[in-house]
Amino acid sequence: MAATAAEVLAWIEKHQGDLETLLQRLVAIPSVVGSEGACQQVVTELLGQECDRLDVWEPDRTWLEAHPAYFPRGVGFEGRPNVVGTLGGSGGGRSLIVNAHVDVVDPGPLDAWPHPPWSGAIADRRLHGRGAIDDKAGLATMIFVARCFSAVARSLPGDLILQSVVDEEWGGGGTLATLERGYRADGAIVFEPTAFEVCPASRGGMAFQVTVQGKGAHPIRSYEGVSALEKALPLIAALRALEARRQDRLRSALFADHPIFAPVVIGTIAADVLPSKVPETCRFQGLYGYGPDEPYPAARKELEEAVAVAAAADPWLHAHPPKVEWLGLNKEGAQIPADHPLVRTLAEAFRMAVGFPAKIAGFPAGCDLPFLVRYGGIPAVVFGPGHPTVAHSSSEHIRVEDLAATAKTLALAVLAWCGNG
Repeated sequence: MAATAAEVLAWIEKHQGDLETLLQRLVAIPSVVGSEGACQQVVTELLGQECDRLDVWEPDRTWLEAHPAYFPRGVGFEGRPNVVGTLGGSGGGRSLIVNAHVDVVDPGPLDAWPHPPWSGAIADRRLHGRGAIDDKAGLATMIFVARCFSAVARSLPGDLILQSVVDEEWGGGGTLATLERGYRADGAIVFEPTAFEVCPASRGGMAFQVTVQGKGAHPIRSYEGVSALEKALPLIAALRALEARRQDRLRSALFADHPIFAPVVIGTIAADVLPSKVPETCRFQGLYGYGPDEPYPAARKELEEAVAVAAAADPWLHAHPPKVEWLGLNKEGAQIPADHPLVRTLAEAFRMAVGFPAKIAGFPAGCDLPFLVRYGGIPAVVFGPGHPTVAHSSSEHIRVEDLAATAKTLALAVLAWCGNG
């Protein structure tokens, strides 16, 4: 017999200190994307204690590079396994995937952190560290909830499939590889920091580079040169105008609260290394956001045309067209109906857990949800504690009370979803 909501909530209340300790343990293991192996060893141990079946494997690079949704090339997965644990159902219930990524971004300068990034230090009821919300809070929660169901009532009617994946912060090869492995379910919850918003949509994002050619010159004859850096500036202005035009055209009600939900962000710009020379080459790189249902080739064409139009207005750039290139990062967007039963189930679980309604909104960043929705045919939502603007920062942290709220929400959602056919 499946556990009741009251039994599950009581168990979580009694053991929530263990969830804090578990998250501290995971944060303390550096797992920067590309080096996830040590942390996955611990996840293997922990899930192996709770699950009926455990699957540990390294994604197949050859298969990934042949897949239309995977864009990086030359990324190896040796020593970077996925870990999937399954609590097998007794029959008659819907199956659910819970997906969290073990990889984190580089912490950057250590002296920028108020607490060491791998410490998991708790101060002012906040647990600090790289990955605290992105995404080890979700990872710790799913392990903890598996422990809860093992303790309270091992058998749910439907299968519960717990995925700890690698590579989310770059190409998404970990989640995509679970599809190649054959994992499917009636629904999926993808943990990301959404500030507890239930997100049935996520936008896409891809990286680009623009190269501008000028004419180098010594300062003595600078008037004979053409600064590639100065010629790049109107192109950047054109991309800013493109960003503004696209917001209203692409926006849906789920993204109504985001003034810029499909951004064009210039992250780096570099010209010739010598300061005493008119620069003859300038390159700038950025991230280009696009809508959940927007095909990425159409989005690319729009940016390329914006650069071409701006270049045509300048005699030098008209004669020396800038070059647009698409780099190895591209994650598509996707969405399911906002009134899908999975959305309603998770929103109601959150309301029961915390006492107030969940907001239904779009996730304004790239994530692994589209792999499941677009290529796995799995209805999926994004959900998790912590605000996304805190992720990747040197102040990354999670409020301790949010951990218990996350566990209660997930446990109630599992009961409701996996307990019904």
